[in-house]
Amino acid sequence: MVNVNDLEALLGNSSLQQIEATIADRMDCDLYKDNVSLLTVFIKEEVDASMLSVLNIESFIKSQSEEVIDFGEMFLSKSKPQSLSTGIAITYSVYIIYLKEKDEKELLEYLKRRRIPKPKKLLEQLQSIKKEMNL
Repeated sequence: MVNVNDLEALLGNSSLQQIEATIADRMDCDLYKDNVSLLTVFIKEEVDASMLSVLNIESFIKSQSEEVIDFGEMFLSKSKPQSLSTGIAITYSVYIIYLKEKDEKELLEYLKRRRIPKPKKLLEQLQSIKKEMNL
């Protein structure tokens, strides 16, 4: 189980904040930063389901910030959101880690643990991004 204090520290990480601000700016949308305690609850569930450590995710964010930004732009390119929420870089980092280090079956199981509607459709979208980005 993920420690909430570790997640709150990650949400305050300057690299994560810069990634999210860049994605929001490039997508011309707002970044929701209010009620971090509520966002932390949702992100905790997501990180718990990923079975990755906060340290692993934080390290990835720090070392692969451009890749996370590029992934975010590709992921959002068709939906054109009006706003994003703090923590979205964690979601994208988890997706990229799974795409690079795990197989398709493990990624699908993660999406199911997150209770994503139509997980196979999202899996196809993620696999397409993986191919396009050459991950």
